[in-house]
Amino acid sequence: MAEVIIPLSLHATVPITHFVFLQFPLLVQIFMSAYGPSIFNRNIKNRY
Repeated sequence: MAEVIIPLSLHATVPITHFVFLQFPLLVQIFMSAYGPSIFNRNIKNRY
């Protein structure tokens, strides 16, 4: 039974990892637009 479960599990992770790698740039853009560069770059001078 293990000779079926292990390859099936490995093949099932392929679309999941593909989806994660494709959506990661979108996640970065969402964080950058929501929080701005100040959360990632603390060297920016204050405007006020």
